[in-house]
Amino acid sequence: EVEGRLAPRHGRSALVQDVAIAPDGSQAIAAHADGAVRLWRWSNWSNASAPLAAPSAIVVNGIEVRDRMFLGCFDEVQFVQRRYYGNQAATNFSHMYEQAGQDKNLGAAVYYFAMARHAAALGHSYTMRGVSGVPRYGALACGSRCADDASRWCGCAHEGLGSYPNPDCPSGVRAFAVYARLFERIAPEDPENTTAAPPEAAAAADNDSHMVDNASNDSNGDATAV
Repeated sequence: EVEGRLAPRHGRSALVQDVAIAPDGSQAIAAHADGAVRLWRWSNWSNASAPLAAPSAIVVNGIEVRDRMFLGCFDEVQFVQRRYYGNQAATNFSHMYEQAGQDKNLGAAVYYFAMARHAAALGHSYTMRGVSGVPRYGALACGSRCADDASRWCGCAHEGLGSYPNPDCPSGVRAFAVYARLFERIAPEDPENTTAAPPEAAAAADNDSHMVDNASNDSNGDATAV
């Protein structure tokens, strides 16, 4: 029966050597003749274990947010539920993009990351649930370029000439380049399972404005003024 239901849609991957069905009847896990073990949705026999594609854009609170979108140059006190990373992570866009993927809230459709680098390949970085207010240090540019991608801003942290300077911003300033990361939706072949932005998700605007939450917390629960 399992092979008969899979064959019209999945060809050779329908050949089954063993199968187990979930107690609630919603899914089945099958060992296939091609050596793969796959999880199937019982209702329509779509592949529940198929890789999911991140959307290119979503609408959050009426505003279109694109994956990897530069949102502006912010102060760290504007970050909502932030988690700190430092050192070379602050100069590496790809690393922080992946870190945001690991840190995101369960069910979130969008998460954020920020970087403020020194002239040397070191600095400060965060992942966070959102940001508050408009970009404090501007919306069109932000400090220095990233070490791994010269097309991306990686912010600026200038902590004095005797410490860790960066001439791209005034002494004493940490200006963070903030980006959005979007997350996977359920595969299109199963339209009943889609990921929507939760009501509390931070909203993002394009380069000339960015309005989100009005309260922020560090990951350790300490309040942060905004």
